[in-house]
Amino acid sequence: MRDPEGPSPLSGFATAGDALVSVVHGARAFGGAGGLSAVKDGATDVRVLAGLLATYDRWWPRAALAGGAVTAVGRLPVIAFATERMGDAWGRRVRDGAIAFAGDAAVVHDLRGYGHVDVLVGKEVATRVVPPIRDFVRAHDAGAR
Repeated sequence: MRDPEGPSPLSGFATAGDALVSVVHGARAFGGAGGLSAVKDGATDVRVLAGLLATYDRWWPRAALAGGAVTAVGRLPVIAFATERMGDAWGRRVRDGAIAFAGDAAVVHDLRGYGHVDVLVGKEVATRVVPPIRDFVRAHDAGAR
């Protein structure tokens, strides 16, 4: 985070940044090939990614990746972001999950070139993620009054 050009903590990598990029890009639990983050392709700045990972919840429910069943308990407003780098099956799960809770009112955005955490720290979050969330919240806030 402080010095991506500094020495790598892992052997076989020239710099700490190179090591992080390689490990994150190839993370098998996220489908490899940038499923966790497309930092290798420039979607996210390696320093910002390192900052996020420093606070990352390592105990995040495994069911989200392992295909745990989801049962809707009613209709809720849902906005979701399907990241292309996670693969087609993941995108279908995101869409199906959103529809299970919101029906036809589900709002799903497909983010080409993004991995899982790029939705939070990608270079284009301000234009590709924040405006749809803002518009979604405003639309649902107005409807709640």
